[in-house]
Amino acid sequence: LNIETAILKDAKNIEIRFLRYSIQKKAPKFLNYYKDLKTDRLYILNNKKMVVENSLKELIKHVN
Repeated sequence: LNIETAILKDAKNIEIRFLRYSIQKKAPKFLNYYKDLKTDRLYILNNKKMVVENSLKELIKHVN
C-alpha cells in the first residue's frame, strides 16, 4: 500500500496528506513528485483545527 493509494482511500485524512506534503516538499525536483504540494498544503492549513494529536499539531505549525 503506497501513499497515493492511501490518499485515494481516505482523502480527508490529514495525517496522510501531511505525510505526502512533507515528502513532496523535500523530494528533489528532478523526481517530478510535487504535483500535490499546493493542494495538500491548503488542505492541511484549512483543516488543522480538526487535529487532536499534539505531535501532529506541532508538525503542522511548520507548514507555511
